Amino acid sequence: MKKYIGILAVFFVVLAACKEDKVVFDVPVPEEGIRFEPVSGGAIMHYTLPKNTDICAICARYENDRGEEVTMLGTPFVDSILLTGFNAPATNVPVRLTVTDNNNVESAPVMRTFNTLASAPFAFIDSVEVFGSWGGFYVESSYTGDVSGIVDVYYVGENPYTKEIDTLFIQNFSIQAGQVTTNIALENGAEETTLVLKTEDSKGNYVRTKVVPGLRKYDMELYPGDKWKLSDPGNFSDEYQGGDDNPSYNYCTMFGLEFLKDGDKTGSRRLERGEWNEYYYTYLTKTDGGSYSYVQVEFDEPQVVASVRLYGIVKNRALMDDFFRGYVSDYLPCHVKILASNDPDLPDEQWVELADFVQSDDANSEGCWGNHELINTSNMDDYKNVEPYYANVVCAVEATAYKYIRVVSLDHFRTYTEAAEMYGNTEDRISYHELEVYVQKK
Repeated sequence: MKKYIGILAVFFVVLAACKEDKVVFDVPVPEEGIRFEPVSGGAIMHYTLPKNTDICAICARYENDRGEEVTMLGTPFVDSILLTGFNAPATNVPVRLTVTDNNNVESAPVMRTFNTLASAPFAFIDSVEVFGSWGGFYVESSYTGDVSGIVDVYYVGENPYTKEIDTLFIQNFSIQAGQVTTNIALENGAEETTLVLKTEDSKGNYVRTKVVPGLRKYDMELYPGDKWKLSDPGNFSDEYQGGDDNPSYNYCTMFGLEFLKDGDKTGSRRLERGEWNEYYYTYLTKTDGGSYSYVQVEFDEPQVVASVRLYGIVKNRALMDDFFRGYVSDYLPCHVKILASNDPDLPDEQWVELADFVQSDDANSEGCWGNHELINTSNMDDYKNVEPYYANVVCAVEATAYKYIRVVSLDHFRTYTEAAEMYGNTEDRISYHELEVYVQKK
């Protein structure tokens, strides 16, 4: 009897071993067909899977830089997997590789290692310089890698609730590649303060922090419109007040330089007469003014110029059937320079450049001033309550006072012009609705 029991025990042990063998996919991971390429925030695993096998997927398991286990899958129908989850550059990261069949049975694992490059939120901080500016600060960056993540901006000041020194949020902005200047407005706070930049990855994790103490912001104020004159020395403005002498406009009237300082920041004045398709009360250049045109400001006495704001007509669905056809953003300038001089007769190249404002020519891009909410109303009161939008062209901190400045438009948005010419600014014009000038506060 004991003999039979021993035989049965051996039988079940062998049977169990056979069952264990069946839960391991017997096709090995093809080590020689796998290589790793470091990229921003991770690595690309390139692989070649053998043909005519039951391989359904290849699986890579590793820990990211937060100690979390990550599983990434690839199939025979592609040849690479992106291994993500890293911010700081890493070397020799262990990765466990297996292949599986259609029943999700895995092969024996193979261990490999890979390297990563710094992610955008990590590397961006190394490219950043921060300076004091008019009404706040500006951040200059020269990051050149892949783009991802955002930057949260704080300043050190008194918390209005606790009355204690705290790190207070101002704003955030997306990380961009290239030579980029980002203006940070700070209405409150001391004249000298500490700015804190914190980069954040796509999952909301803080990556790196940069603390910049001893920054000075320079106070500015709106210069009254009755203390400066506006002129058009280059004869760029399309001065059209109505009548039959310009049939190309049909019923469209009231274009001119004077409307840049009439106090209307949104375009609500169009509704005053109840014939909003006919009256614009706005500035418009002649044909081909979109590649170069300017207006000139003459102060009553020389001023240290801080910034210039250009306002646009609010896009209104109720006013689509008009000269701009509802696509007013393509008439707004996306490249503006501010030039200054004390001699208005000097050639352009001898004027001092105070600002160079450049944005993508796609008005729908994040951060572009032409990207604003569309409204739908023909009610005067509703229109007046609409929040205006503007380009804030901030000048370099300059101690010299100037009698004249020129607001030079060098390009306009082309969001609809390129997509469908019938809706775009095909005559290459510039239009903005109101002009404000800010100077050093006295």
